[in-house]
Parts: sequence; structure tokens; C-alpha cells
Amino acid sequence: MRAPLQSIPLSRSPLPLPLGLAVAAGLVAVETAVMLLFKMLAPDNAFGVLYLIGVLVIAVGWGAGLTAGMAVISAIAYDHFRRWPDTGQVLTQLQDWVVLVVFVVVALVAHALARTARTRAADAEERRHEADANWEALRACPGRSASRASPSCVTRCARSPGIRDFPGRRR
Repeated sequence: MRAPLQSIPLSRSPLPLPLGLAVAAGLVAVETAVMLLFKMLAPDNAFGVLYLIGVLVIAVGWGAGLTAGMAVISAIAYDHFRRWPDTGQVLTQLQDWVVLVVFVVVALVAHALARTARTRAADAEERRHEADANWEALRACPGRSASRASPSCVTRCARSPGIRDFPGRRR
């Protein structure tokens, strides 16, 4: 029996954009609330890493555009709320722009890694289905178990249209 998480279908494509926008807005709100709470406990600390958590979540599930947008919004929110309540204009100093660039770079690298992982996981799932189909076709050889099939039976089964990517199959 497969584990519950293994039954989730894998996809190479990102999750729906409206869902991503809602998740991004919720993450920025939660991260801001947590940062302001932490500021009461340790006012001199910079908690910018909190905003990177949301950026990474978006990078894993959605496309590069939303990921970059989330990085920019998170950097602006961090810049604004780290000086709160003494706020002024955002992104006015060099360090503010450095934070923005770092957030965007981290977001795009995380997105690329997540996209690669999703693609490889989907490919592995396809190969598993093909292997299962090949095994079932091999088990269908008349009068033999799959582990003791004669070479002629294996060759005959390998040539059948239901077998894909079987070693030794002539195309």
C-alpha cells in the first residue's frame, strides 16, 4: 500500500496563480506579524530571514514570475517594517537594494531547484508506471511465472505492443 503523500499526482507545471497570490499575501502578513512580535523581544535584531521562508514556499510551488514578485514584495515589507514605527520611504539606501537583490537571487535559485526536483520526480513516477506495466505484461506469459519465464516467452512478450522500453525490444 502506498503512503498518503505518494498518492498525490506529480506535475511539472506550477500550481494555479490565484492560489499562489493568496498564499503569498497570507505569508507576507504572517511573516510581518511574527517579525513585529519578535521586534518587541529583540528590537535590535534583523529578522529578514523570516521573509525568506515565504519566498521559498512560493518558489517551490509556483512559477518564476510569482517567485520574483514575492521576493520583491518581501524585501519591501522587510525594509518597511524593520524600521517601523519610524518608517520613511522604502528602498532609499544601498543596503535596502542589496537586500532586494539577495531576496530575488535566493528566490530564483530556489525556484530553479524546485522545478528540477518536480521534473525529476514526475519522470520517476512515469518510469515506475512503465515498470509496473512491463511487469504485468511479463507475468501474463502463458504457463510461466514472471521470474521463471523462458527466453522465448520474454522475447515474445517484449515485442507485444503493451510493453514499452523493455530491454531487448526491437523497434
